[in-house]
Amino acid sequence: METALQDILRSQRDVITKTEALQKQLREKSSAERKGAGDGDIKECTNKVSNLSLDGEGIALPPLKIASFNIQVFGEKKMSSDKIAETLIKILQRYDLILILEIRDSSETALDNLIEQCNRVNPDDPFTSVVSARLGRTSSKEQYGFMYRPSKIEVKATYQYDDGVDDGTDLFQREPFAVRFYSPTTELEDFAIIATHTDPDEAAKEVGALHTVYDATKAHWDLEDILIAGDFNADESYVSRDDWATIKLKHDKRFTWLIQDWTDTTTGQTDRAYDRFVVAGERLTRCVVPGKTKVFHFDQAYGLTHEEAGDVSDHYPIEMQLAGKVNRALQEQLNTSLSVTVKQKTPVERENDVRKIYRADQGPESAYFHSRVNYDESRMAEVVATRLNVDDVIKSLREFQLSFPNVVQDGTVHMVQAYLAGSSIFKPPSDRSHPYIYGLASNTALESDFGAVYSECTRGAFDVTVATSLQEPLLCSVTVSMRMS
Repeated sequence: METALQDILRSQRDVITKTEALQKQLREKSSAERKGAGDGDIKECTNKVSNLSLDGEGIALPPLKIASFNIQVFGEKKMSSDKIAETLIKILQRYDLILILEIRDSSETALDNLIEQCNRVNPDDPFTSVVSARLGRTSSKEQYGFMYRPSKIEVKATYQYDDGVDDGTDLFQREPFAVRFYSPTTELEDFAIIATHTDPDEAAKEVGALHTVYDATKAHWDLEDILIAGDFNADESYVSRDDWATIKLKHDKRFTWLIQDWTDTTTGQTDRAYDRFVVAGERLTRCVVPGKTKVFHFDQAYGLTHEEAGDVSDHYPIEMQLAGKVNRALQEQLNTSLSVTVKQKTPVERENDVRKIYRADQGPESAYFHSRVNYDESRMAEVVATRLNVDDVIKSLREFQLSFPNVVQDGTVHMVQAYLAGSSIFKPPSDRSHPYIYGLASNTALESDFGAVYSECTRGAFDVTVATSLQEPLLCSVTVSMRMS
């Protein structure tokens, strides 16, 4: 046992050393991935990490924090204000990857200036960037920019969607811009983000065409796991209820909208859900951390007045998280479950009723409960009967009562039934209210106390245990456990 433990610890130290080296290499590569990215080729990502096992990181690495932020008319003028720049720096330091919209800067220096100031604040974990060409039909061009930390993520390729000549017959005022990322610290290492900023006057048409942009990007990279992010201008003033009925992105089951229609993403007096995250791809959707997609109200966080917040932007950032890489080496050594125990205060009257439990043959006679006897030195202390992988908990308890009368009381069964019906703890994994545990591995082997190994399909199934004392007082308890890992 001691030798095995030493081997595990040695393996974990080796992985930590390799991961530190990886982060250093990624930081050194950051200067090569700055701006001017058009339709880029896929770059070879040599720093791949798989199955990280970091004892110091708990059961999983931290999540990747992503934001989309329309910094209204972002350019040299906005960066010339120390107060605005200071607020922007505070906001951006919250994230690992930020999509910045509405960059209107003919000199193309404002984003570099912002990144430089951010990196002065946090030189140990700097940002770099990749930006689109200047886009738009009119003389007022905009760019999409992605700021990201090379310690966490790497750009693999870019793709500029092209809808034809910018003469008004094309679909988009500013064509969406896609970036494919390699993310070694998250469960999903390969995904892309499509950036979009729709023309308010044509928002219904442009949002209605975003599914075609997804399809084109998917085909270009043979990649399903794509996040569509940005300022959709998709609310009542620009997109009507009738418009929504024809927008395929809203109704196609491939897409999940993470920001809801009633969410206000603006700093002004209006109540509009302009900014959105729409996720596609089963793996990427599964990687989104529940409960972490929201609007960041920076005015409340930093004590700004309504006017000061408006000077920064007319939009709030929206934010989300992708789950960090799971520490499977640690979790394979553990089994976890959620359980409720109901203890009877009234003892079982006859000891013989209890002894029948361990004397019964396995199978129908024992109601398919497997029993064992625990000893207190040389004396029998209690009998523990367990039925594994139960579909119907109440039915199994009723069958136990028929096989072993006078042990489990009816009131105990009623209490168990109340917990099963009323608590989200016992909802199956397919249910939205099923408890989410950050970092919990979804594909580790499950093993019972009796050494039986379960397949993945039994995750969320129940084990029922009846424990009854063989010493006075003959108290009984029922424990219902739902297997989690």
